[in-house]
Order: sequence, then structure tokens, then C-alpha cells
Amino acid sequence: MYDTIFWLPAWYPTPTNPLSGTFFNEQAALVSTERKVVILYLQVRALGKKDSIKSFGIPTYKNIEIEGSVEGIALEVKIPAFYNQNRWLKALNHAYDKLFLKAMKLYGRPGLLHAHGTLFAGLGSHYLSKRYNLPNLITEHHPVVVTDFTAITAKAFVEALNYANGVSTVSQHAKRMLMLQAQQSSPVVHGNLVDENLFSLSKEKAEIFHVGWIGYPSLNKDPFTFIKALAIFKQKSLIKFKASLVIPNVDGDFSYADIQQFIDKKDVSEECTVIKGLEKDKLPRFYNSLSVLVSTSYSETFGLVMAEAAASGIPVFATRSGGAEEVVVPEVGFLVDIQDADAIAAKLLQLAANDKIFIAEQIRSSVISRFGRKVFLAKIIEIYNKIIQSK
Repeated sequence: MYDTIFWLPAWYPTPTNPLSGTFFNEQAALVSTERKVVILYLQVRALGKKDSIKSFGIPTYKNIEIEGSVEGIALEVKIPAFYNQNRWLKALNHAYDKLFLKAMKLYGRPGLLHAHGTLFAGLGSHYLSKRYNLPNLITEHHPVVVTDFTAITAKAFVEALNYANGVSTVSQHAKRMLMLQAQQSSPVVHGNLVDENLFSLSKEKAEIFHVGWIGYPSLNKDPFTFIKALAIFKQKSLIKFKASLVIPNVDGDFSYADIQQFIDKKDVSEECTVIKGLEKDKLPRFYNSLSVLVSTSYSETFGLVMAEAAASGIPVFATRSGGAEEVVVPEVGFLVDIQDADAIAAKLLQLAANDKIFIAEQIRSSVISRFGRKVFLAKIIEIYNKIIQSK
């Protein structure tokens, strides 16, 4: 009984959205080598006004499939749009109850509930923990600001964290953000999983100095500082280079046209290419094509693409965005201040002049020794054991 973990992700890969939460599946697959992991995924949607009337003002439920290598069940709940927050939270708890009872029939009683993301999985695990007297762990991957919520939802968010049997997160930066809002939570920091089996050192040296950048179309990711740095680098460098910006094709704070216009304005259109999304299985090859990866974010809870590039032996130059400080240690790369395009350009010039500054094997070893499969799994199992024993 105590070896079974009910794993409640806030998002997860499905046939209609196979790229959503793939890292949850990777982590669950790793943990399942030591414990029996069962996925309980609740997909939460809002019913439109017309559909709310058709459903007679009650939530609708539909069984859905999940993808990945870990067994489990999933349920979609659609909650009427006119529900107030109290009623909405009750509907959410009821949906998690339906999912949990179905899982109990199939897999038996678990030893632990492990929620990933306080909204909405953490709220659900808090309810189930109280109702069925089960220990629960909430791992927050992307801390949010509760002042953006209604008072009722904010209260539920803080209560779930403060009264969980355990709370964990991926970086000291994320821990600070959580504790500013849920002071009693005292999260354990365990980092993120960087699966060294998915990434390897490049067998060939790049023919041309290649600078990479990966990020969503969000102002927080700040690709504009990256492009400014490229322009400065171009003015001061004598070498030929190319740069690639990988930006998923999703709605955001700016469009591809906005980025291209800024690239043209800074006169780096010949060197700079925008890649409109890149499937996850294509990322290892992309990392191996780089001379360096640059991150210009204002805030990162961890910075997984930085760690993945480093696991490929690629140096990383990043702004001091929180999570970056834990990934980018001296043997991995350089840290600069936020929006400091001149500093980024200076570091690029330094690397272009001497590519021996960083040693690929040492970069990879540094990241794997802190976030690789063996280390990550040991930290998670230790957290599980402490919670179950104390309960």
C-alpha cells in the first residue's frame, strides 16, 4: 500500500495535446522505477453560457486518455461559467473525488498523494488528503501570485500549501516566491530532472559560431535584449556567426512579425533565424548544433532549457533570473544582469575568441551531478519516505 503514489499533475500529455506536461511524464516514469506511480489527471474546463444552460447548470464529466509510459486515468470536468468561486471550488473537489474513487477501485488505496502545481492539482490533493486521511505532497513548478486571484481562491491556495504534509519546489528562487505567500509551507528544494539519457555531447564541432535562444513569446523571456546583444556582437566581432531563436507558435505578448521587425531594425537579419517551434525530440540535435545558449529572462523558476543545453556540453550565458543562478555555475557559463545586452555581447566575444574557456565534459558532468536521474530520484524518494513515516 505505501509503495503506491497517486500522482496528480496540473497538466499532462493527452492525444489532443501531446506536448503538455511532458516533463511530468518523464519524472513519473523515473519515480516508477522505485515506487508504483499512478497518474490521476483532471482536465479542468469552463462551460460556455449556452452549454451551461444545456447541462442544467451542473458540471459535465468525460473520461479522456493520457499519453506516456505511466499508467493512470484522466477525467475532463467542465464547470458552468456562472458558478461563483465557492461553488466552483466545490465542483473542483467533487471532480477530484470522482477521479480518486475510480482510481481506488482500480489500484487500491495509495500511500501518498503527490500533486504537481497548486492550481488545481494541489487544491484537489488538499481536499482528498483531509477527506481520506492520506498524506499529501505538493510540488510547485511555477509559483503564481495569489493577489491575482479572488479572495476565496487565494485563501484556498494558501491553505493547501500551508497544511500540506510536504511542499517542494525546483529552486531557491521558487521557494522564496512561495514563502512570500504561504509562510508556513517551508518547501524542500530538489531541483528539476535533467535526463542525461536524452542528451549527449556533440560528436562534431560546429562549423560556424552558433548562438541559440529558446523561449515563449513572453516579455518575461526578453528576446529583445538577446537581439540587441547580437547587434553589438556583430559590430565588434570579426567572425561570421549565426543565431537561432526558437519560439513556440502560441499566443503571447508579441508576434513573429514583431520579432522579425526588431531583428531587421538591429541589422542582424542575415545572421538571425526565427524557428517557429521545435518538437521536444528535436531539441537534443538543436543543442548539439550550438556554440552557446543564451537566456535573457527576467524570472525563471528553474530554467530547464539551460540545464538541458548544459547536459549536452553547451555553455550557457544567462541573466540573473532566479533559477539561472542554480543552473549556471562557473564551470557551466556566465551570469549577467537583466537587460544587459552589452555584457552578453562581451561574453560572446570572449567565447568566440577562445572556445576553450569551457570544457564540454565538465559542463555536462556539473549538471548531471546536481540534477541527473540518480540524484533527482534519490531526493524525491527521500521526501516520500519522510512524509509517509511522519504521517
